[in-house]
Amino acid sequence: MKRVVILLAVLAGLLGLSLMMKSRRTKTLSAAAMREFLLPDLANAEVVNAIKKVHVKTQDAEANIEVAGDSWVVAERSGFRADGNRVARALDELRDMKIQGVQRLGKSAWGEVDVVAPGTDEKGTGTLVELLNGKGDVTHTFVIGGTVDSKGAQDANPMFGGGSDRRFVRLPADNDSIWMVANGFVDLTSKPGDWLDKAFFAVQKVKSVEVTAPKPEDSYKAARASQEGETFQLADAKEGEVYDEAKAGFSTLLNGPSFDDVEPKDKAGELLKGATKVKITTFDGFTYDIQVAKIGEGATAKHYMMVNVSADIAKERPPVKDEKPEDKKKADEAFAAQKKGLEDKLAAEKKVEGWIYQVGEFVANPLLKKRSEIVADPPKELTSPVPGATPGTADGLPSGIPGLSGLPGGAPAKPQLPVTVTTPPVSVPPLPKEPAKLPEAAPEAKPTPAPAPAPAPEAKPAPAPAAK
Repeated sequence: MKRVVILLAVLAGLLGLSLMMKSRRTKTLSAAAMREFLLPDLANAEVVNAIKKVHVKTQDAEANIEVAGDSWVVAERSGFRADGNRVARALDELRDMKIQGVQRLGKSAWGEVDVVAPGTDEKGTGTLVELLNGKGDVTHTFVIGGTVDSKGAQDANPMFGGGSDRRFVRLPADNDSIWMVANGFVDLTSKPGDWLDKAFFAVQKVKSVEVTAPKPEDSYKAARASQEGETFQLADAKEGEVYDEAKAGFSTLLNGPSFDDVEPKDKAGELLKGATKVKITTFDGFTYDIQVAKIGEGATAKHYMMVNVSADIAKERPPVKDEKPEDKKKADEAFAAQKKGLEDKLAAEKKVEGWIYQVGEFVANPLLKKRSEIVADPPKELTSPVPGATPGTADGLPSGIPGLSGLPGGAPAKPQLPVTVTTPPVSVPPLPKEPAKLPEAAPEAKPTPAPAPAPAPEAKPAPAPAAK
């Protein structure tokens, strides 16, 4: 009897414990399902401002973006500046991210929706995102999984909307609740290069270009006297060398370059070995000293660049004689605005110095052109000699044909043979071997005697004036 009582008591306890746990899960799920935002505490500005590091990791890549001084940098790129707008945009999206659906999945089913944390051998890993404070403590963590549509999930919430950017998200603190949100998480990538600040330099109003190539014969210098209506002239041009703007394109050289990635500074000796050196000056007083190199060939080739920027900016406007006060005021204001713009440009472009940039082929190739590749092609012959003609003879015809002299009028006879041909040449029959038979000279015409001139009338003396 006692055994029965004890058994009943155990069963009752287990039933009560099961009911209690079920009640707790129901309450947790109900509370979570009622939650509007995925990370509600990010609505507090102090919580957001306390975030000093963003860690994004997938199975094959990892990015750490952290605060250094007063700006964000990318740790995997030797502390190169990060795109602060991208970081702010990502945090704003997390703050405003609303829950649109929920599913309860046990740990064994996490791989089916790709919410397993990376770094394990399990299938179905996702993207781990961690937000850390200045002390290095993780304040928020979650795993971004696959898209809802691709996994064929059934919406637990009838209000759950459509869209190809719907994603599964697992928060470790929410146990087996797998959330669905309408966000593609475009900014939260694990590739360090995606987080770089892509602001670069831009050359404007090119004045001169000097290229020092590894081979001296490939080097050159070209310049123009003014920006308006002037073409570049090749310095020390050899006979037949004429600068070709269509080939060189110096007037728009590097006016909007971009880069794909950066390399650590200590790789300069390796990546820029044997680099071509380019010096560009502008009419605004800027000087760009650039090194550019190509490594590899074909589709796998990579191009690297390093640049240093300096500028000689006028501090004062040259005085103008007899300038009116109102004109001087306007001119001074315009000069001050222009000076400020140039100073800001220099300050911004100084930030690109000292780094090695991986650039596209379209950026590097104009700087790698040889001297022979920027000059015009030699002019092509428009006419061809008559086949069989002896060089050095008039119109390609042999000289010394009998009877060419002594013709009427004294002009030599010239057979009317075609001498101009198009390309490809038109076939012309060869000249006859026998000397050409010319018509006999016409008999000399006898001059007709001119008529005798009429006798001039006899001149009569003028009458003498009458005596007064």
